Amino acid sequence: MRERRRPPVAGGARKRSSCRAALRQATRLFLRLGLTAFGGPAAHIAMMEDEVVRRRG
Repeated sequence: MRERRRPPVAGGARKRSSCRAALRQATRLFLRLGLTAFGGPAAHIAMMEDEVVRRRG
């Protein structure tokens, strides 16, 4: 028995675009941190904590 497809939800496109924007923002953040984090994992974790926890809340 085949499953019926539900009609698309009106906010579905909006959710996808906001999800893509969040993914794009996270990618840019981690790329920047990866390119500028010198000093090993401890420095990288400290920079990540500063950026993500303190600045972006």
